[in-house]
Amino acid sequence: MADQIIDTSKQFNATTQAAMLAIAIEYRQTEKNTPPDFKTKPETSRNSVFCQTAPKNPELNGLVQAQDPA
Repeated sequence: MADQIIDTSKQFNATTQAAMLAIAIEYRQTEKNTPPDFKTKPETSRNSVFCQTAPKNPELNGLVQAQDPA
């Protein structure tokens, strides 16, 4: 999704591109919700799975989503 935002931004002016790039970076680093493991008592939190596909745009290289600190 972040790659799509950057790709789409290229059709706009520099100000809009910069704003969309910032949105794409924030989206890429946002914590992804993963439900807890309900098979255990008490329920245990689980980390979300990192993206298995490398980003297309170099602006996203090295960025990963945040994990639930709990």
